Amino acid sequence: MDEASAPQTTSTQTPRSVAPCAGATGARTTTVERDAAPVIVGAALRCPKLAALTDRLKSSARRRIWTGPSRPSITCYSETRPGVAQDVLPLLQDIVGRPQEHFVCISLNGANEVIEKRIVTIGLLDRSQVHPREVFADVIADRAAAVIFAHNHPSGDLRPSDADLRIHSQLMESAHILGLRVVDHVIVAKKGHYSFQESGLIS
Repeated sequence: MDEASAPQTTSTQTPRSVAPCAGATGARTTTVERDAAPVIVGAALRCPKLAALTDRLKSSARRRIWTGPSRPSITCYSETRPGVAQDVLPLLQDIVGRPQEHFVCISLNGANEVIEKRIVTIGLLDRSQVHPREVFADVIADRAAAVIFAHNHPSGDLRPSDADLRIHSQLMESAHILGLRVVDHVIVAKKGHYSFQESGLIS
């Protein structure tokens, strides 16, 4: 049958109902609103595996964001404020007095607000093995603009050891290559702290 002789019919089918459905956040949305969402969201809704992957990525991103009561802000060096250690010390109380050396990395955004604080390595009584690869892996994932290093001295001696100075030099060089600002490197113990920045070891 050719098109000229084909019978013309008029559809009497009622329009598809717009049924409400629960979105990813529990909010009620209509089918039309859902179809108007970005392509990746629509694909995630139709593909359980993609939806699960999206949820895992979102969860991973959330874990990298500071989850404390308020996001701490680190004040940079100035003539009126000679150091930043006073802002950092409250974040390091959990490693003061530990029997093993803990190396901590704090990633900061462009406004010097804390993105996340992580214990990178836990070492022996008097030292920890630190490699720039492990230190900067999460900092890069955070898309951080700056970083603060810190570690404790179980011995109580606040002076940086030869190993501390060598590792500090390696981290400074790596940060420079990556385009990251090193705000400070702090050693903590029960009797006080030592700041590499206050001691002129960070330019």
